[in-house]
Amino acid sequence: MSRAWKAIGILVLFLLAAGVVLLGAAWLTGASFPRIVELVFDGRAGLDAWLHAGLDRAQAVWTDVLAQIKAIF
Repeated sequence: MSRAWKAIGILVLFLLAAGVVLLGAAWLTGASFPRIVELVFDGRAGLDAWLHAGLDRAQAVWTDVLAQIKAIF
């Protein structure tokens, strides 16, 4: 099992490094955060909706985890 976690950890580190490299390349070529938000999320409203959906999902997962812990006791 530790071998699987090691592989997952290496994959995560690789993806983070690739993200940093790509973000650096974007800045070097003149990209900016507002432009990236516009292209990826279709504007600030799309980014806000994506963030709220993620937060709502995280809250739902946390509520479910707490409910399962309470059900055990």
